[in-house]
Amino acid sequence: MTRYVIREEDESSDVMVGTFIITMIVTVISFIAAVFVAFIAVGTIWGTFTCIKNYISGIVANGFQLGETISEAWNGNVDSMQYFFDTARDYDHILPALVKPFLVMAGVGVIIVGTALLPIWILIHSLFLLLLLPFNGVRRKDERPY
Repeated sequence: MTRYVIREEDESSDVMVGTFIITMIVTVISFIAAVFVAFIAVGTIWGTFTCIKNYISGIVANGFQLGETISEAWNGNVDSMQYFFDTARDYDHILPALVKPFLVMAGVGVIIVGTALLPIWILIHSLFLLLLLPFNGVRRKDERPY
């Protein structure tokens, strides 16, 4: 005696396969987006450190001359930004799809963060100048010309 079992195809297995495929696609897209977001964040942080370095270089070069310090810091930021953009344009080594966004975001980070934080650095530098101003004119007795 032969038994025939008639089984109806339920749609839940099709839904599960579709859900699995959509989940895999979303996972891959999310991973790629996370890598780009990480490079953008690191580029912006790198740009911030470059801005700080440019301002400190301006302070070291010009000291108490606030206007020239600001000009040198701004010109350093523009030069750094242009360097990052030129490097991104000419980059053709390994993983250019990942490295180019990092370089571009480092350039954007330099100019945006540098522009946003420049008034704060000017204020901090001015406060240090005001605090050090009374001590600027004090010299040792053997250095006085009279």
